[in-house]
Amino acid sequence: MFDDSYTGTGPASSSHNAPVRLLFVLPELKPGGAQRATLALLAELDQQRYQSTLLVLGGPGDALQAVVPSGVRLVFPPLWLRRGIHAARWVTWWAARNHDLLIGALEMRASFAVAWASRRRGIPSILWVHTVFDAWAVGMGAKHRRRCNAVYREIDDVVFVSQGALDGMARWLGHRGLGWRVLPNVLSPSLYAAGADSHVLRARVFGGSTPRRPVILGIGRLVPLKGFDLLIRAFALACREGVEADLVLLGEGRERSRLSELARAEGVENRVHMPGHVPDPLNWLRYARLYALSSRVEGLSMTILEAMHMGVPVVATDCPTGPRELLKNGAIGRLVPMEDSRAMADAIRVLIADGPEREDAIRDGRSRAHDYAPDPVRRGWALAFNDAMTRAGKVSV
Repeated sequence: MFDDSYTGTGPASSSHNAPVRLLFVLPELKPGGAQRATLALLAELDQQRYQSTLLVLGGPGDALQAVVPSGVRLVFPPLWLRRGIHAARWVTWWAARNHDLLIGALEMRASFAVAWASRRRGIPSILWVHTVFDAWAVGMGAKHRRRCNAVYREIDDVVFVSQGALDGMARWLGHRGLGWRVLPNVLSPSLYAAGADSHVLRARVFGGSTPRRPVILGIGRLVPLKGFDLLIRAFALACREGVEADLVLLGEGRERSRLSELARAEGVENRVHMPGHVPDPLNWLRYARLYALSSRVEGLSMTILEAMHMGVPVVATDCPTGPRELLKNGAIGRLVPMEDSRAMADAIRVLIADGPEREDAIRDGRSRAHDYAPDPVRRGWALAFNDAMTRAGKVSV
C-alpha cells in the first residue's frame, strides 16, 4: 500500500529487547519550522533505543525530503490517498501497524489522523503543538474547532514547544490534560551541513555567491501571520534613513504578489528578493548580517534558534509567545512591539551596524542557543514517550 522510499532501519522487530517503534506523522515536508523541528528531533533520537518511521501524508517531492535523517524510515501513501482528512486517517491507521507509539507532529490534519488511528489501534499517542493555539485559531471554521476540541480533550499526552503555547491551548480549550508538558525545539548539528542549492540561488539573486550588500533575512511562509508586510515597510524606512542592505524572504505562499506590490510601492523592489522555498535555509543564514522575525503568532521559532546558533543577531516582534521567551524579554537582540514598523526599522539600523549592541547580541545569542542543545531535550522526549506508554498500560520505555 505504501511507498517506503527509504528504509534505513528496516522492518520493525517485536522482540522484548527491540527498539521502541515510533511513528511520526507530518502533513508534508515543506520547509516550515515545525517540519524542521521534527527532523531535528528525529536526528537526535538514540537509534539503539528508538526505531523511527516518518509518515508524510502529502507524499514525496517536498523540499525537506533530502535532509531526512539517516536511519529514519520514510513512508508515503499512494497518490490516491494523499488528500483529505478521511484518507489521512486510514493511511495513518494502516501505517500504525507494528508500531508502539504514534506522534502527531503538527496541529490539525496530522493530529486528527493520529488521534483517530490511536483510538482504533489501541496504540498510545502524543500530539505536538508548535503554536499559540488561541491566537492562531482566530477565525477557524466551526468544523475544525469541533475537531480540535475533541482531539485535544481525548489525547492526554501533548507536547508544547513553549510555556506560552501550553497556556494558549489551556485558554482556548478551557482544559489541561494529564500529560501536557513543555519541551523546547532542539538544535541538531546534523542539520547544518552546507548544501549546493544555496550557491545556485544566491548566484541567481545576487549575481554571485557572495552578496554585494549586507543581507537581512526572513524565513517563513508568505502568509499574513508571518508579518512580512511589516518587515518590508520597516526595511524601506531603514533604507530611506541610510541603511545599505538587501532583504531576502525565504518561503512561498499566497501573499507573494501582494508583498511584491508593497515592495514596489515602498521603492525597494530592487532590494527585496523572494527566491521561494529552499531545502536548507540555514545555508542562507551563513551570509546574513541580521535575522528579522516579523510574525504575528509564534510558538517557539526554530529560525530564531538557528540564527542565534549561527551568530546572527535577531530582531523580532513581541508576538504571542515564543520570541519573548527566546530573547529573554528583549535582553538578547531586539524585541519590538507588534505592527510597529518604526521600532523594527530602528532595530534594523542599530543591529546591522558594527557596535557594542551587535556584538552583545551575537555573543548572548550563541550562549542562549546552548540552552537548546540536544541532551536535555532528548531526555525530555524519552520521558514523554515513557509516560504516554505507561499511561496507556503498555510496557514502559
